[in-house]
Amino acid sequence: MNNKRRKALINLRETISLARDELTLLLDEEEECRDNIPDNLLNSIKYEEQDAACYHLDEAAENLDAAIEEITEAIE
Repeated sequence: MNNKRRKALINLRETISLARDELTLLLDEEEECRDNIPDNLLNSIKYEEQDAACYHLDEAAENLDAAIEEITEAIE
């Protein structure tokens, strides 16, 4: 790999890492909101939607982690 592509991948990895950090903050907020939902709404559609959002945000964060790892492997 030439230095130009290596540098571009390093920059891309940093961009993805920043996006992952922002996504993690949003996931934490959504989980806190879900975890503090009143008991009378635990079996509601609203709770199910929040729970699904948390699941998908967590999956997205894991996928970004995997992308970072793969890019790191490619440039090493």
